[in-house]
Amino acid sequence: MIRLTFCAVLVAAAMLLTTPARAAAQVPVAGGQQQVRINEAAPVFLLPDATRTPLRTLQPGLSALVERVQGEWVQIIFNDPQLGRRTGWVQLKYVTLSAAPPPSPPTAAPEKPPGTASQTRKPAPPVRRQPVKPSVRGFGTFGYDKMSAADSFRAITGSDATVAYGGGVQGINLWKGLFAEVSVERAHSDGERAFVFNDEVFPLGIPLKIKITPIDVIAGWRAGVGGRHPYATYGGAGITTVSYEETADFAASGDDVDERKTGFVGLFGIEVSVSKWIHLRAEGRYRRVTDILGNAGVSAAFDETELGGFGGGFKVAFGR
Repeated sequence: MIRLTFCAVLVAAAMLLTTPARAAAQVPVAGGQQQVRINEAAPVFLLPDATRTPLRTLQPGLSALVERVQGEWVQIIFNDPQLGRRTGWVQLKYVTLSAAPPPSPPTAAPEKPPGTASQTRKPAPPVRRQPVKPSVRGFGTFGYDKMSAADSFRAITGSDATVAYGGGVQGINLWKGLFAEVSVERAHSDGERAFVFNDEVFPLGIPLKIKITPIDVIAGWRAGVGGRHPYATYGGAGITTVSYEETADFAASGDDVDERKTGFVGLFGIEVSVSKWIHLRAEGRYRRVTDILGNAGVSAAFDETELGGFGGGFKVAFGR
């Protein structure tokens, strides 16, 4: 009876001693609220057995979630760079256990004032470049031309150049860079009748006046460049109709000249906008009108019947 009782006590004591040990053998971590930080290169095994071939060796500094702790081992969830999310066992001596931060509470959406309808912001429409609108400008002009009939003009006026003043109207941006303009100029020169013999000029002392009136109709193309003071280069060509008058107080029949001929004109230049409404233009040009100076007098002696030549001009345009 005593032996039976002693055996029962031994059995009860053994049960009491072994129950807590078995309970501590595997401690699951609820909710994944713990993490491990790898302190040194740590091999990860499929089972808590260091004699097996490791699945992967984790490098120091990495973190992983804890599944459970079992003795000197901890089961973790780690990210395999080749296979993705995996579970394995690592020895506690390689890691430090720490509590994972609790999940952040969801951020509540701001309340909308009552009666405010839900509005969805629409993406801004793409910015479209506004087409340049056609515009019309008026301009004044100053011109200087070297006459192709240089000997004839020097014999009569003492100079082979003329100065002209005038104005006109211009339309720009008619289609992209296309422009068109019409201008009228007038040049006046005073001189005297002369007689030419063996290429020598003999003034006759008879005063005369010369009046030249060209009307140019030109179309061309402009290329604009932006900047603080926008400017544009341009070039064009067209037709010119020139009125040439030569009169004297004491003129015999056929001495005076009054001709109008049509010829060619071309120009090129640059325009600088000094303001929204004022634009300065400097240009070079060439005119050519044939058979306008007549077949008698000085022009016949020098065989110069063509009017025109190279010249330049300065224009001030007003308008957008």
